[in-house]
Amino acid sequence: MTARTRCWWLVIAGALPWAASQAARSASGSQPAPDPQVVQQGAHRAHVLDTPTHRAYACEVCHGRGGATVTVERWDAENRSCASAYCHGGFEGGVASTLRWQASAGGRPSCRACHGFPPTTGAHPVHTRADGYAIACLVCHGGSKWIDHHTAGSVFVALQPRAGAGPRYADATCSNVACHSNGRGAAQAVRWTDPPRTCSSCHDDETSVAPHMSGQHVRHFRLGAACADCHGAVADRARRIIDYTLHDNGSVDVKVLSGKYSAGSCQPACHEPRAW
Repeated sequence: MTARTRCWWLVIAGALPWAASQAARSASGSQPAPDPQVVQQGAHRAHVLDTPTHRAYACEVCHGRGGATVTVERWDAENRSCASAYCHGGFEGGVASTLRWQASAGGRPSCRACHGFPPTTGAHPVHTRADGYAIACLVCHGGSKWIDHHTAGSVFVALQPRAGAGPRYADATCSNVACHSNGRGAAQAVRWTDPPRTCSSCHDDETSVAPHMSGQHVRHFRLGAACADCHGAVADRARRIIDYTLHDNGSVDVKVLSGKYSAGSCQPACHEPRAW
């Protein structure tokens, strides 16, 4: 398994065991342990016990204020199946799986069953594609409390250190995140539904009319140099990222066409050694 495909396992790591003890359940603040006979009926085990993907549901979540009647939205009593409940993907962009009560007794749906793995909504693809940034789910939906919010009726966002120092998410907008910065401390505010960014969205490139980048960038651009001439390990001359692990990684990666660069000093074939 590669680092680019471990989102689900990162989620599982550190989660509560499938059948938590009553003491652990009390410590977690979840519901008291239900009647053992109830647990064995149908898919109760996946609902009334803490699991690796959600906290235990109280009886009234599905049965209202008492009794055996199921009151949850779109419960099909005849077929004993549940459709489009939020916890089964009935949310914006979700798959809205229909699950039979008995059929799910022995396990639980996978990530893909409810919202794709990774999801395809909004900017998920550009963030999570295995051939792109491959950002793990926990980077944006992490924190120690993620499991308290999963399937709880809303999208839980808690940006982790990978997003930089003091990142913010509000009203479907990321701000002050390192991954949308120019590498020099200035960060763009980007809405989740915005079109994909270009190079010049975050920092100047050779197409910029009035570059404001560091060192000798302006001089090089005016002489016709392209980003790939000095950052060839990161992007090509068509301004396509060729190594996502080197882009937006918190450091400046320099690879000149010929010659060498070290600690702010450039010694390429195109001119004599100079400090950047």
